[in-house]
Amino acid sequence: MELTRFLLRAGVRPRSAEPAWGCVSVILLDDAGMGGLNEAVMGLAGATDVVACGYDPLPGEADRRDADLAVNVQRAVLVAGNISRCARGWTADDELALYIAHGCDHLHGADDASDVERRRMRRRELVWLRRARERGLVKGLADWSVKAGRGCRKVAEP
Repeated sequence: MELTRFLLRAGVRPRSAEPAWGCVSVILLDDAGMGGLNEAVMGLAGATDVVACGYDPLPGEADRRDADLAVNVQRAVLVAGNISRCARGWTADDELALYIAHGCDHLHGADDASDVERRRMRRRELVWLRRARERGLVKGLADWSVKAGRGCRKVAEP
């Protein structure tokens, strides 16, 4: 998925000593699937928008990290259906792209434990999404994900 590749590159800080991203799986889930995953991985009850799991490099592959990025397609479609947000032109494509951007931000080490950190992340993610829209990477994203089906894995290799 080109959007994920773009977002992973957007979050790399100049002169970073971080290993590059290897295989990043984007897992598309609904509320039920995301609720189970959120509990299993994060120890939290209920569905969420995104769960990002980065993995340390394997021995002998110190220059690349792999990750799983699970996104809640059902939630993105429902949130975008909210009249007040749609009135401002926010679509299911935008909401789903925001979840992917948020997950990529977490993979790069960002944390939204405080209000200040959460606002900082959101500002950064919206800048990334504006740039992604300009490159045509957001339009049709929700349609693609719904067609891919519940629980389907799509792999992005940056």
